[in-house]
Amino acid sequence: MAQRPVRFADPQGGRRGGSGQAEADVRGGREDPQYGAAGHPPLSPGRHRRGEAVGAGVPPAPGRRRLARDLRPREDPRPLRSRGAARLPGAAPPPIPARAMGAYLVRRLLLALPTMAIVYTMAFLLVHATPGGPWDNAEKPLAPQVIENIRLKFHLNEPLWSQYLLYLRDALHGSLGPSYVNTSRDVSEIIGDFFPVSLQLGTVAMLFAIALGIPLGTLAAVYRNTPVDYAAMGMVVMGISLPNYVLATILVTVLAVLLHWLPTGGWGGVMDIRVIIPAVAIGFRPATTLARFLRASLLDVLGQDYIRTARAKGLSGRGVVIRHALRNALVPIATVSGILVADVITGSFFVETITRVPGIGRYFVTATTGRDYPVLLALALLFGVVIVTMNILVDLTYAVLDPQVRYG
Repeated sequence: MAQRPVRFADPQGGRRGGSGQAEADVRGGREDPQYGAAGHPPLSPGRHRRGEAVGAGVPPAPGRRRLARDLRPREDPRPLRSRGAARLPGAAPPPIPARAMGAYLVRRLLLALPTMAIVYTMAFLLVHATPGGPWDNAEKPLAPQVIENIRLKFHLNEPLWSQYLLYLRDALHGSLGPSYVNTSRDVSEIIGDFFPVSLQLGTVAMLFAIALGIPLGTLAAVYRNTPVDYAAMGMVVMGISLPNYVLATILVTVLAVLLHWLPTGGWGGVMDIRVIIPAVAIGFRPATTLARFLRASLLDVLGQDYIRTARAKGLSGRGVVIRHALRNALVPIATVSGILVADVITGSFFVETITRVPGIGRYFVTATTGRDYPVLLALALLFGVVIVTMNILVDLTYAVLDPQVRYG
């Protein structure tokens, strides 16, 4: 079957092809100096006709052809370490470089030093601004000469700035000195005896707060503007407004005195039934605070596009909330959790006194009424260390949960 002659557009306005010279050039293997053997403009030097991108060597025609450089993948000019970490919601976060983590940790520890200095200074000034002395409320009045000898022994007759430097020097050397009330015991021994009890009680209270706060906040967000949400928010308002020592008094009165369900107080360890009242009294307020923040965060996450996509693919509401929404909603909660943990551990002063728990909070109240200066200063430093440590741990946890956080 005879082939139809190929015709080409003439840039001068005419037409070429048919039985003319162009057809003979194409069939004979000779290239036209302007259009080439294939009937289109010649390829640029160094290119091949086969296997190259579409449009290579062809003048750009709007809407029909693209230059080869437009088809090449564009490279990000930024270095790899400065690019943002993109990942799908719910995917595992990338590992954090150990060097960046170590440098950040060193900076935070250095910044903690002036913070602890401010805490120590404020505690020292407040303790010494209180009228009276450690031996004014003694059961047996001491002779003036005995009090004077005691003041000389503990350097209480020296100026405040001298006492400040002396105690700071001893604290830096690890010596917190003896107690003014219990002179036979060192402050370090007292903290070692009472602080583990408060730590155990705070751990149980925080577990109770997590077990109550996360389901409460999740239900309030899922069933928004329903009776479930209103009941949950009512508990949140009550928990935030009610002090823990008032709640402890109510629980002791109702559960122990009226109903005789639980003992009135005491301590027998974390597995003893007597831990219920102080743990609930201390952990109820953090639980409601956690529920409040989780509800707001979860409502924001449930409105994201990937949540709607997951629902459109047929995932159940429970699966969407648990597998996709809840994990990302817990990221902002990490900022609040550190403060809640520190508040649980250090905020049990009056609850331990009401429930007769031999913890550091109860001893802090005793040291305050007895003006035991070394114990008060040591506990102020201890609580400051706990709060600073929890803030650092929260920042590190936040970086693990959110890959957009970078340490440099």
